Amino acid sequence: MAAHNPVGITMHPRAPFIPPLALAIILSAASFGLAQLQLAPVAHGPVWLALLVCLLGAVLIALAFYQFRQHKTSVHPMEFSANTSLLTTGVFARTRNPIYLGMLIFMLGLAFI
Repeated sequence: MAAHNPVGITMHPRAPFIPPLALAIILSAASFGLAQLQLAPVAHGPVWLALLVCLLGAVLIALAFYQFRQHKTSVHPMEFSANTSLLTTGVFARTRNPIYLGMLIFMLGLAFI
């Protein structure tokens, strides 16, 4: 679906080639694989702390998804017709991109395992 800007130029947004969540999973797996090579000394923290950080990231993502569902809008950024409102409350009052922030926090937790 094409969107129109105020000048009247028709814009055709491109969908990302690799969805962000898939990219995060791929990069996490690659990072884990490289860590197994033990090319440099690695400082490991307490596993419980790393899992707690992972859980914090997952909860942030879940809260964002819950809020999208509560406002009956789409999580997918390229579905313009399904995006019915701009969320500015809850986790969106603190950060504009809680899903990306949650993925970053989750991967930070993985880095300490």
